[in-house]
Amino acid sequence: LVELARDRGWTRLASGAALLAGRTLLFDSRHEEAATALASAVAWGTPAQALEARVWASRVATQSGRFAEGVVLAEPLLDAIEDAEPEARLALRNAVATTLRWGGRADLAEALLVRNLEEADAAGSVRRAADARMALASLLLAREDVEGARRAWEGARNDYLRVGRWDAAADARENLAHLARREGRHEEAVQLCRLVARDRRRLGVEDPWTLRATLGEALLASGRRDPARVALEEALEAAPERFQPSLRLMLLQVVEPVEPDWETHVRGGQGAETTPELRALLERRRDELAARASAGASDLDALLASLT
Repeated sequence: LVELARDRGWTRLASGAALLAGRTLLFDSRHEEAATALASAVAWGTPAQALEARVWASRVATQSGRFAEGVVLAEPLLDAIEDAEPEARLALRNAVATTLRWGGRADLAEALLVRNLEEADAAGSVRRAADARMALASLLLAREDVEGARRAWEGARNDYLRVGRWDAAADARENLAHLARREGRHEEAVQLCRLVARDRRRLGVEDPWTLRATLGEALLASGRRDPARVALEEALEAAPERFQPSLRLMLLQVVEPVEPDWETHVRGGQGAETTPELRALLERRRDELAARASAGASDLDALLASLT
C-alpha cells in the first residue's frame, strides 16, 4: 500500500500506511525496519501524521534500549502534542509517556497521564477517562505504587463496563489478576484469569499469552502443577521469542524447585525479556539440572533441550 500510494502521488495515504507499518514492525520488535517506515511517514505526511510518527520513532529508540535517545527525541514534541486534537492528544501523551518513563523521566510521564485523566473527567468522557486510568496504572505500578495502580485499574474496569467496552474491561481485569498474583493472592488471581477467559470467549476473542502466563504462575504457586503446566506451555507456544526464556524458567518450576533469587526474574506473570543476567541464570540452571538428571527425568530432558 505504501508503494502504491507513493507511486501515484498520494502522499497522505502513503504516510498513513507507513505509520501503520512502523507501529506494526515496532510491536514485532523489528526496530530498524520500523525506524525506516516511520521516517517515511514523517517525510510524506501532514503535520499531524509527522508528529505521530516522531512520537513512535522515540518509542523505537526506547524499545531498542536507547533510553536517553528516546527522551531526546520525545521532549521536543511535548508542545506540539498539546496543540493536537483532543482524541489524538490523549493517545500521543500515552505513547510519549512510555518513552519518558523508560528514559528515567517518570515524573514527567506521570504528569502527562494525570493531565489526560483530568481532561477526560472535565469533558465527561467516561471512555477517555478509562483509557487514561489504564495508562496511569501501569506507570504507578512501575513506581511501586501498588495501591494506586489497583485503584486505577479498578476504576478503568468499572468505566469500561459502564460504556459497554467489554474487551477493554477484560484487559483491566487481566491487569488486576497480574497484580493479585504479584502480591501473593494466588487464588484471587486464578479466579480473575478465569473470568477474563470467560468474557473473551463470549466476545469471540482469543486469550493473549500473557493471561495464560499469569494463570499458570498463580496455579503453580498454589500447588496445582498439572494445570499450571498446561497454561504455561500454551503461553510459551504463543509468546514472542524475547519472553520465552522466563516462561521456560516457570516451566522448570513445575518439575523442579527453584531457588528464591530466581523469583525476581520470573515474578512478572507476563515473562521478562532476555538479559545477560537472565541468560546466565538459564545456563546455570541448565547445568545444575543436567548434573542431576537421572532415569525417570524425562520432563527435565525436554526442558533442558529447550534451554540449550
